[in-house]
Amino acid sequence: MKTKNAVLAVVLAFSCIGFAMAAPEPTPAVTKGQIVGELIAKEGGKITVKGDAGPLSLMPHWRGGMPDKGGGFDKDIMRQLEKFKVGDKVKVTWSFEEHYRIDKIERSEPAQ
Repeated sequence: MKTKNAVLAVVLAFSCIGFAMAAPEPTPAVTKGQIVGELIAKEGGKITVKGDAGPLSLMPHWRGGMPDKGGGFDKDIMRQLEKFKVGDKVKVTWSFEEHYRIDKIERSEPAQ
């Protein structure tokens, strides 16, 4: 029984090391910027903007803790996103924090 527990402990330890050594999501060289382009996708809090350098998927910052503790996407940005639809021309100021995050979003030309 002791041998079985020892083998299990070694396997578990190597499994944990493997998870710890897994590559994190790559951080881009530039961690802040702006993208101006067409809003080509919008699903919940996630948007995709197609700019001159290609499409970029972004989402609001996460505020608070776990969802059951009241945490969630930044409420102010979520309210702002409600005003936009696919096809709108937008200017998004972003920062990178595990994902591309929306700091500010505005129309880049008047609404039609």
